[in-house]
Amino acid sequence: MPGDIDAFFDSDISSYFLRGRFNLSDAFEKKGFENIRVSRVTVAELEVLAHRNPESRINPSAIRAFAYTVGIIEIDVQTWQQFSLIKKH
Repeated sequence: MPGDIDAFFDSDISSYFLRGRFNLSDAFEKKGFENIRVSRVTVAELEVLAHRNPESRINPSAIRAFAYTVGIIEIDVQTWQQFSLIKKH
């Protein structure tokens, strides 16, 4: 995984992507999946959504595939600092 990331997506954006909303697949491709990350917390929140709504497009296998494609980062001080800098734009 590269050291610098271009986008750090939260649970809302990730769930919209997984449900095919707002044409986010084009935006994700434009950013480059290798430049996108989600946090371990986001993955956990998506899992909760999957268990609450078994008929949803958000299911455990879709979440795993998504997380593997974009990459997961652990939450530590450096991650929160980078997250806050990315989100301010």
